[in-house]
Amino acid sequence: MPEGYTINNESRLKAFKALLDGLYETKPYVRVEYYTHKPRTPQQNSALHAFLGEIADKCNDAGYWLKITSPVLSGEVEIQWTKQNVKERMWRPVQNALYPETKSSKNLSTVELSAVADRLSGYLWDSHKIRATMGKQQ
Repeated sequence: MPEGYTINNESRLKAFKALLDGLYETKPYVRVEYYTHKPRTPQQNSALHAFLGEIADKCNDAGYWLKITSPVLSGEVEIQWTKQNVKERMWRPVQNALYPETKSSKNLSTVELSAVADRLSGYLWDSHKIRATMGKQQ
């Protein structure tokens, strides 16, 4: 399991440099990952996945299926939404539009994560209201 180290002052920086020097001298392999913002908590990660699952459930319940195509299929195939394909087909395009330099949701700050969720849920809410209104007018 990876170990984490937060550097937020000069003494922590000095201690980390000493730790890294010691590791480099004694271990054949050292990999360091870093974040320039506070990463999301396990609770925030769970909330994100619950949010994606909720979107999948609502789309499936409303009859909005995900349509896929393939060179080996003769036509479109409709499949149910899942947390994973909501993340790939809905979340990621919004994330990429708002934060093109950020490739993974785990690299978003908590503020950025909320911005993506707000934009996506706002769009889904607005498009659902439009469809509901159109259905009542007919």
